[in-house]
Amino acid sequence: MTGDGHYWNRECFEGLVALAHELRADRRLAELAEYCELREKGVRGPAFAALDRFIEATLALPETERREVVLRVLAAHERVPAAHTFLSQPLRARLVEPVLVRWSEAEPASAIPVTELGLLRRERVLLERALELDPSSERLRFGLAALDLAHVDFLTHHLVEGRLLGAPEDAESALVEAERLVSGVTQCERKVALLGEVASFRALLADFAEYSSDPRGAFPDWCRERGREHRFFHVVYYSSR
Repeated sequence: MTGDGHYWNRECFEGLVALAHELRADRRLAELAEYCELREKGVRGPAFAALDRFIEATLALPETERREVVLRVLAAHERVPAAHTFLSQPLRARLVEPVLVRWSEAEPASAIPVTELGLLRRERVLLERALELDPSSERLRFGLAALDLAHVDFLTHHLVEGRLLGAPEDAESALVEAERLVSGVTQCERKVALLGEVASFRALLADFAEYSSDPRGAFPDWCRERGREHRFFHVVYYSSR
């Protein structure tokens, strides 16, 4: 694909090309590879026609092989998250999620389908259930910790206006849980980054608590005057009209 659309979405398109090359190695994924190539070229109609053929062919496979294909799709999606158009709504709704749901119902003691479904949907209940089945899973621990950090991010995203959306104890509880979840995880870049986010949120909340005891001026200005560096987001309000 050429033009400005390719420039601003370059990582997505480059990811689609890489996925197409990888998927062609498995004959069962040939139509999905074609979908990636056509989406990269910006040809939506033929792309979704290829996707439809892939979905129908996969649904016709024996159950075990169908599950293998779905896991291949999810693994590809996880490796190349920048290709956000890869795991499209039809692919999720018609193939991936129904296969995982049926699998989890048929084999309730298996952590695999619940893990994949929980990570895909970002649902805490599913992730906690999967972790009970597979307590050593680092993917699950990171997935749950990411939800805790997302909660703290939500609570703090109006601090630029001097407002915390909830109790400080709620935010601290989520940070403690995120730390607990990754405490036993093997040291890696992802763990270091996550614990770094925890520390950043703690520093932000501590500064806001200090500011709140004598709130003079805007909180971001208060931080800058004291050399406290934090990342603040601009809040945009939309009219209902």
